[in-house]
Amino acid sequence: MNMEQNITLGTLERRLSTSILLIVSTIFLFTFVFHIYIQIQHTKHSEESAQLELNSALKIYTSNLLSRIGIILSSTEFITFLRSGSHSRDNIEKDFSSLMSRIPKHEIQGWKMINRSGDIIFESGSLSNNHIKFNLCYVGDTFNAKYGLCIGTLYAYINNRKIVDKLKDINSSIESCVHCTAIQSLPSVQQEIYGMNSIVDLHIKIEPKYHWNYFLSFAAVSLIALFILGYMIKQKVKRVFNKQVINPILGMSGTNTPSNYDDSTVKEIIELRYKKELLKTRTYAEEKQNRLIANELHDSFGAHVMMLKWDIEQLETSDNKKEIDVALRKTDTLVELINNFINFIRPEILDTLGLNKSLIILTEEWTERSTGCKISSNLQFNDRDVPEVVTHFVYRICQEALTNIHKHSFASLAKLEVYISENNHINFLIMKIKDNGVGIGDTSQFSSGHGLNSMKERAVSLGGTFDIKTEHEFNTVVHVKIPIRDDILNESH
Repeated sequence: MNMEQNITLGTLERRLSTSILLIVSTIFLFTFVFHIYIQIQHTKHSEESAQLELNSALKIYTSNLLSRIGIILSSTEFITFLRSGSHSRDNIEKDFSSLMSRIPKHEIQGWKMINRSGDIIFESGSLSNNHIKFNLCYVGDTFNAKYGLCIGTLYAYINNRKIVDKLKDINSSIESCVHCTAIQSLPSVQQEIYGMNSIVDLHIKIEPKYHWNYFLSFAAVSLIALFILGYMIKQKVKRVFNKQVINPILGMSGTNTPSNYDDSTVKEIIELRYKKELLKTRTYAEEKQNRLIANELHDSFGAHVMMLKWDIEQLETSDNKKEIDVALRKTDTLVELINNFINFIRPEILDTLGLNKSLIILTEEWTERSTGCKISSNLQFNDRDVPEVVTHFVYRICQEALTNIHKHSFASLAKLEVYISENNHINFLIMKIKDNGVGIGDTSQFSSGHGLNSMKERAVSLGGTFDIKTEHEFNTVVHVKIPIRDDILNESH
């Protein structure tokens, strides 16, 4: 017996509970991982949204600042000052300074203008590393950095702190930070017009909106629910195991199970159940066989025996040889009936040659009887591996199936296969009788005259199965599967 069948029922119950709990835990784990994935995706989305908001605020501020600077760069005063010589420039410098002061110093803290020759022609306010650089290019009097003729460069020096304040006015979610990555340039807005380059050092950010608190709450609630569910599963499995498995096997009702059932092994329970089922089916089969024997004795032998008695009584007063011959023929008939009946109850060939050779002889005899139908056999088993009670039933099923092929199939080819297969540590005898005839169709339409019911009853009475199907080139395949647990079946003889 396999080691797995030597475990106790208590161990089996715990394994079943553990298996179900593992399934539930796996589902919970997948759900948990899925929620983590969703949370990570939400976090990424929140970070991207925060970055988009920050970029939008920077673009709004830059666009507003450039529009005001653009007005100055396109003004007649600015263009005149840029194109004037050093002598005339001194006369208009005061007006030019007034022009440049239109943008408050808290935004632009200093200016520096350089002409085409690289000379500084204007400088005011305080200078720093943070600035916006404009290439002063014009198409006529129109400022255009992409298509215009460049005649100078303008540097606008900006105050980082003031820019941050302006950005906070645009979006209140913006906050200063110390360790975050600094923004080192303003976004390019209408680059073909302004042709700007900027250097800034803005330590700002918008904090993403995370929802980890909700996730942690979900995880805590799910974990508690898993423990509660695990306890409920264990209790439910115990109740169902007792009611549906242990109690029916032990012949009990309700859910009250003996306290010592945990010590019983699966092997013991399987053997107990198998013995009970075998006893029931064997009792049924023997009762049916007894009725059949009684009917055969009454119908076949009764009339012949009575007639023989009358004939012999007449011989006492008669010298007629003809009457003696008739009596002898009737006696021969009776002997033949008796032999046939004995063979019907238990074929003598099984006791002398065994199942394997008996089936070979059976197929050879049927091949000789059948006209145009070749019957082959493929037998892969030893007689010692097949219990006696199975031997008789298999032989009878094969007889009945070959009879059906001969009478109903009109087949040209038939094949008998018998072998032993193992499934779940139990050996089964598999028998297939195949033919390429017309097929049997719907078995529910045929009467017991085709022997289907008797074949099925023989297989089922031994705990087996009986089925009819098609397989490749064979239109009809009788498939019989019978357990051959000889360690238990032999005890029934």
